Amino acid sequence: MQSRPRFQVILRVLLPVLVVGWLLSPDTARADASPGDACTTANAFIRSGGPELSGKTYAMTCQGGIWVNVMATDTSGDVGVKQATPAATLDVNGEIKVGSTSVACSSGIQGAIRYNTSTNALEFCDGLNWNGFPATSCSGSTPTAFSFTNVTGQTISTLTTSNIVQVNGISCVVSTAVTGSGSPQYEVCSDNACASVVIGWTSSNASISSGQYVRMRLTSSVGGSTTITATLAVGAGSSTWSVGTQAYCTGGTTPVGTICTDGSMYVGLDTGSVPMYVTPCDAGQTYSSGSCSGTRLVKTWNNGAGSGTSTGATSASDGKGNTTTLAALADTDSPYNAALTCHNLNLDGHTDWFLPSKNQFTNMNTAGAITSADNFNVAVYARYWSSTETATTTAYEWYTASGLVSDSKTSNYDVRCMRE
Repeated sequence: MQSRPRFQVILRVLLPVLVVGWLLSPDTARADASPGDACTTANAFIRSGGPELSGKTYAMTCQGGIWVNVMATDTSGDVGVKQATPAATLDVNGEIKVGSTSVACSSGIQGAIRYNTSTNALEFCDGLNWNGFPATSCSGSTPTAFSFTNVTGQTISTLTTSNIVQVNGISCVVSTAVTGSGSPQYEVCSDNACASVVIGWTSSNASISSGQYVRMRLTSSVGGSTTITATLAVGAGSSTWSVGTQAYCTGGTTPVGTICTDGSMYVGLDTGSVPMYVTPCDAGQTYSSGSCSGTRLVKTWNNGAGSGTSTGATSASDGKGNTTTLAALADTDSPYNAALTCHNLNLDGHTDWFLPSKNQFTNMNTAGAITSADNFNVAVYARYWSSTETATTTAYEWYTASGLVSDSKTSNYDVRCMRE
């Protein structure tokens, strides 16, 4: 019998060893390998996964001693692509199809893209809303003229919504943007009742297609008889919408805290249903856009050094009469600083300001006017002088923590002037 060549014998012995060694090598395809597992051969590439990894399959490369995920797929067919190193780039040779889902845009998917089958346009998630990728230019970017119906007589500081208009005449997807007062926003819909919303209320730039619908909303002015406007740009066209407020400050139905057209603030009804108005800020401060700036000027009721004089300004209800009396006095306690601050005031075209009486402070408080929202000082120990004297050395002040208190005329307190 002929003997076998020596190399065949060697191959028969070594081949099983080589195969087993290859199967056990950490750098070959392993069904249980996962991103982050240790590896030894730099730049080695494997594919692993399957039932052992909950249906996920990974394509990984060996970088820095660990397996780094390059691409992952799961049983649903979803595919994720990652960079192998921070410096790597991903080049795609061919087309990528992006689908559309009903997933809401949120910070968790910021940067995601989708294809909107309603607008026939790509959209991206900015962490809050889905926004369209506007076309840089097209031959038909100017829509047919559209307009929103201006409104008047609105309640102050109220969110107001416009009519719904259809956008026509454009041959491509165009950008949308809103500017103006009252924190304006807009909404894009697919029907004339906005029952189906394409882009929810937003102030960010987005996009719109021909045949879709749009409407605006904004918050009306804080003042009466005031009109504010906002403009919606659609491609190369635009429309401006205005919202006007009621002529407030006639008394009775006017909301307390309303800034009137003359700049004064309505603070409710005095005894006998007489409307009361005060300066929008305390003495020393300046009003602008709903808030007061500057430092409050505290005043003494008298000159701050008087020994005590009976002034006759003792009316509990007539602040104007008390103020007139105090302004005319020339005695050891004059000048009467708090009252003169109002008597000499010329503000918003009015010179008939006075220091409120104690009852007028009570009426303002009952109406709900003495609040921080109406720019009153409601800090602990905050106090306002009234014009009502209680004795030769004391007068009433309004203590915001507890109400009326009789206090020394030489004390320094805030001043808020009134007119009726």
